[in-house]
Parts: sequence; C-alpha cells; structure tokens
Amino acid sequence: MVETHVAWSVGHAVLTLRGELDPPSGSVVAELLTTICQQQPLRLFVDLTDVTAIRNVVLGLLATVVGKLREAGCPLVFINPTVTMREQMHNHGLEGLLQLDTA
Repeated sequence: MVETHVAWSVGHAVLTLRGELDPPSGSVVAELLTTICQQQPLRLFVDLTDVTAIRNVVLGLLATVVGKLREAGCPLVFINPTVTMREQMHNHGLEGLLQLDTA
C-alpha cells in the first residue's frame, strides 16, 4: 500500500508517494491525480523518491490516466524515480509518455 501527501506552493502541487504501488493503491493515486489536476496547478510534480515497488499493471493504469490528464492540459511531471523504476517504465515503453524529469 502507498502513503500519499499533497503540498501546494505558489500554484504548484507536489504529490509525494511512499511505499508500494499495487493495484488498489494505483487506483487511489489515479483518482488523486485527477482531483489535483481539477484544481488547475501551474505544474503537478509526482515525487517517486520513496516508492519501493510498482506493479506492472499499475504502470499501465497510470500511463492511461496521465495521458488523459495531459490531453486535458494538466502539466504533470514524475520526478525522482529509482533506477529500477526507470528501467521498468522504459521496458514497458512508458518512459516517454510519463516524461520523467530528474529533480
């Protein structure tokens, strides 16, 4: 299960995730991303520093949600993924879609 924390500063939102992203928590995160984007942040940073694992099915779910949010104009960026997580995303063709930035 994953813990979440949202912080706002000067119109920017940071969603910090901590723990394992499994299917139940993936759905919670997807809903939270949508809710935050509805508040129209200047930019939404999703901090993956403390994510210990991410299931492949969750990668697919997040890629779908992130794609839809970006099409709707939400400026969402994933930051601080582990090397393993970057490799997972790359292996599934998701690194480009998620536009991972380093912090």
